[in-house]
Amino acid sequence: MSPQRGHLTYHMTRRAEVVIANMDLRSLEPDNRAAAVALRDAYETRLTDILRDGAARGQFQIEDARVTTFAIIAMLTGIRMWYRPDGPRGQEELIRIHTDLAMRSVTG
Repeated sequence: MSPQRGHLTYHMTRRAEVVIANMDLRSLEPDNRAAAVALRDAYETRLTDILRDGAARGQFQIEDARVTTFAIIAMLTGIRMWYRPDGPRGQEELIRIHTDLAMRSVTG
């Protein structure tokens, strides 16, 4: 499963859990919060590294890999705000559209 597919599927199928996890992160005990933040940071760093590598190879045209990371993650995560299982577009179509948008945003 591709990273964007996994991210989108998770946020479309576990919308309530995502809201709770994001809101309750600040309520965790310090050690648990640190562990959760470390996982989030590692996830973000992985995407940033992919973007930097792609830019170095001339495959991506980006100004700032870290800003691009945050923009892509925000776009993918934002699907939980408006996606509805009974909506006009299914999960597979939305995954395809989002993947295309993310790729076009870095390939110019």
